[in-house]
Amino acid sequence: MTGVSDRDVPGLPREAVSTWFAKTLPELAAEDTWTAEIIAGGLSNITYRVRVAGRTVVLRRPPISG
Repeated sequence: MTGVSDRDVPGLPREAVSTWFAKTLPELAAEDTWTAEIIAGGLSNITYRVRVAGRTVVLRRPPISG
C-alpha cells in the first residue's frame, strides 16, 4: 500500500504501524482492521488511542516535523 488512505490518521501511517504491530505485538497484528484517533491534550508527543483485535492500546510518537 502506498500513499494515504482514508483510514490513515495524521502521523500514524497504516502500513508502518501494521508492520510495527507485526514485529512488536504479534498477538494484535492478525489483521489490518485497527482504528486510531488522536487523544488531545498532550504537550509535546502525539498520543493516539488505537483499537485493534478487540483491545485498546495507546501509542505515542514524537511531534511531526514540518
